[in-house]
Amino acid sequence: MDTKPSDGEVKRRRRRTGERSGRGLTTASSFLQHQGVSKFAPLVLGAAAVLYVVASGGWIYHAATQTGGLPRGLSKTDTRYILGTPGNEGASQWVYERGASTMVFNYNDREQAESILCYAKGTNGGACPAFLGVGINTTEDAIWTMMGAPDAQKYYGDTKVIAYSGLGVQFTLERFAVKGIAFIPVSRPDLTIFQAGRLMLP
Repeated sequence: MDTKPSDGEVKRRRRRTGERSGRGLTTASSFLQHQGVSKFAPLVLGAAAVLYVVASGGWIYHAATQTGGLPRGLSKTDTRYILGTPGNEGASQWVYERGASTMVFNYNDREQAESILCYAKGTNGGACPAFLGVGINTTEDAIWTMMGAPDAQKYYGDTKVIAYSGLGVQFTLERFAVKGIAFIPVSRPDLTIFQAGRLMLP
């Protein structure tokens, strides 16, 4: 027995399906065009944008002021209390050998850590604290995509150092991959908002 629907039945089904679909679209369109919704939609979107900027700003500020839980400006007394006695203790520089990494603290005249460098000895991606997602083994292309162009680049033999002075961070690269991260004083405050804004872009 032939159970294939007739042409007329097929057309009626298509017509009924189209009518239901049309009603759904009309209902959604009417809801979006409702006076109450259209009135508050800009406010909701604006509040979401402000929340995103504030949250992102806090995220960036936290990363720019601390490295691995160690705040910039850490005193020698606190450094010793947290990390113990350094392997190499100079007047202005302390060096810690931490298994997979080397950490170098440079102190100012007030005996506060002015810069903190972490350098990986091998390929362990967790050897040093990451900066906003940029860590050991992150590629140079990925840094540029995420943070934009650095404001300074220098070559030292087979290594390259790129700096984002508005955020107070430098990355040491070997063969296009991060091998060291240095947290340094912000020397270009005029670039801070620009470089932070670049990080907020999706």
